Amino acid sequence: MHKKKLFLHLGYPKTGSTTLNEIIMPNIKGVKCFAPNTNYKFLRQNFDDEYLKYNYKIKVLLENFLYRDKEDKDIQEGLKTLKLIKEKRIFISTTGPMSSFFFKGLYAEKNCFLDSRFISEKIKDVFGEFFDVSIIIIIRKQWTWIPSAYAEWHRSLDEKTFKQFTSKFINENEQYHKGIDYYQTISGFEKNFSKENIFISTQEKLTTSSFDFYSSIIEFLGGEIEEEFIRNTKKRNNRSLHEGSKSIDSLDLIRFLSPFKLKYLPNMRFHTIKKYPWLLDIMSYIKMPYKDISKEINLSNGDISCLKKIYMKSNKKLSEKYNLNLQKMEYFDI
Repeated sequence: MHKKKLFLHLGYPKTGSTTLNEIIMPNIKGVKCFAPNTNYKFLRQNFDDEYLKYNYKIKVLLENFLYRDKEDKDIQEGLKTLKLIKEKRIFISTTGPMSSFFFKGLYAEKNCFLDSRFISEKIKDVFGEFFDVSIIIIIRKQWTWIPSAYAEWHRSLDEKTFKQFTSKFINENEQYHKGIDYYQTISGFEKNFSKENIFISTQEKLTTSSFDFYSSIIEFLGGEIEEEFIRNTKKRNNRSLHEGSKSIDSLDLIRFLSPFKLKYLPNMRFHTIKKYPWLLDIMSYIKMPYKDISKEINLSNGDISCLKKIYMKSNKKLSEKYNLNLQKMEYFDI
């Protein structure tokens, strides 16, 4: 008996996940899609209550499988939910596991960072018995990713300034630096998954050639989608950075509170929301003020040059191994 295909889109955070989810999920045929952490209002508008129940159980599964035993009740319930899905191909988008490269204790009871090798082993252990798993990873030039990540996460970070945050990537002994060494990250996943089961693309391709970006992912998933949905796409996430700037004046209450949960209560399970899911409806409509920090997060030319030098060899090795043509997108020089 053939196993169902399970495609896990793991990140990176800040590489167009919102756009990817909102284009593919409602429109692709032949693949059942879930994005537990995407905009709740979007999910409510596009899917029924049964789907939302499945989505929530998968969310709980993803929040727990990295640090709890696979016999844990919530993990077993999540796996049971996945096995009940009729479609033979399942796509799940979650950037949470790879956020654990940058937040201690996010998915571990011990106060430590995780790495791709550990995540890879846990995925194989928890999902591999029932599913044929493939990994999808979207990367972004490190010197544009860093400002975007800080703009999104600054309320959750121990680093008080953008300069302090950036220094953690320039120092090659720091975990932050290792977190966006893409060749090293992919090598960790290769310990348990073959090259053929790892798909890599770039945020730059999404920006400059969105049709090719979506077409390649849909082909990898083995699904079908009408061309009109991907020919007329626009970036959906108004929180995204363009050349290091960020502008937004409000967030819904869910996103406003998420950094505090991330920092102070990373592993708390909110059973109240499970019992009263309508709370998410209310929270998604409450708007909270948000500080525009665009003037604080510009990388200096010196820092950009330093980051390019630091990551050039890694980017080049990844490009050659997976035939990504990253030089064309200026991930490295000749």
